[in-house]
Amino acid sequence: MLVRIGGIAGIGKTTIIKELLVIGQESGLPIREAPLREILRELAGVKTVEEYKALSEEIRGSFYPESERQIYELDRVNPSTVWVHDGRFAYFNQKSGEYRIRPVVHDDSERLLAIAILVAKPEVILSRRIKDYPIRNDRHLLDVDSLKARQEKEVMVALLQAKEIGVPIRILSNGKSDEISKVADDLFSFVKKCLDDKRE
Repeated sequence: MLVRIGGIAGIGKTTIIKELLVIGQESGLPIREAPLREILRELAGVKTVEEYKALSEEIRGSFYPESERQIYELDRVNPSTVWVHDGRFAYFNQKSGEYRIRPVVHDDSERLLAIAILVAKPEVILSRRIKDYPIRNDRHLLDVDSLKARQEKEVMVALLQAKEIGVPIRILSNGKSDEISKVADDLFSFVKKCLDDKRE
């Protein structure tokens, strides 16, 4: 089964997923991260994440449907594993000023176990983005109002899709660096409960 972890860039998805994998290993629950980055790099024909990020949003967006198909195929081959997928729901195109919404696909209703969305105050996300991208000064990385709007859109789309697909959703606040373990613990408890409910 697949658990999709959403949230805008800078919210800390990668950090929380790493913590979740450790908790899963310690508990004996087979949780693994879906190899999205590797699949996308292979589809794009590039070797590094930096090369992939250098591609335009339009080009990167063209690879998402096939990457999701491959992740669901991986889940079919390994059905006893809970695959955690770092995947946003609303992608903002800086050039066009429009959102690209992740489409609901047939496999969602069969293989998606749950959705979790990480949120934080826009100021917290902003500070993380400045830390992660110190040599960039793009306005969209430094605009609190823009980050707030993008986060609201991400949450709204995730809530609508969870309802359409019929899967549980949890919104988790990842605002404080010293609470990473607590957020990961809460996420693990949510995933375990969804899995137990599914097995009943």
